[in-house]
Amino acid sequence: MRLQTPCTDSNDAICACNYNYFFNGISGRCEPCTVCPTGEGVYTHCDHDHDTVCEECVDDTFSDRESSLEPCLPCTICDEETEVQLGVCAPTYDSVCHTITALLLVTGDGTIRDLAGLRSFERGGPELGLRVESCRHLVPGHGGLRRLCTQIHVSCSKQEAASLADIPQTFWGVR
Repeated sequence: MRLQTPCTDSNDAICACNYNYFFNGISGRCEPCTVCPTGEGVYTHCDHDHDTVCEECVDDTFSDRESSLEPCLPCTICDEETEVQLGVCAPTYDSVCHTITALLLVTGDGTIRDLAGLRSFERGGPELGLRVESCRHLVPGHGGLRRLCTQIHVSCSKQEAASLADIPQTFWGVR
């Protein structure tokens, strides 16, 4: 208990429960405030005379941690022009967005085209050494599948570029 108002000649002292506790009128005792579990957010904060009220996260909201202070947060909306959504928002976690800085099309003859218009590549140019690694995520794309790659290296090795020519019409999302 803590002293909320001191005693005066005309009024008694008023005590209140310590912070993070509330006074339960049924039990007549101070009890710890409820902590909302993951997937739920705070609807009403705990106060000296009532407990925390939690609500389930619904309608594009989430809570990825236990808390007695935070409400459900709005889900992140991926930017369709610069990101691909790899994970859908759920009550216990946010959306997962992956930034794409270039979207390359490697044709059967080895030509590399940037579909996002960020770079230009010409057959025989210095980009012949383009090497893409760690292509793990496949998502539907226009005219085929997009492979989202986590690394890209540029060197001038014609041998590395020759291996790209073996890949027919594949979309590469390059980070």
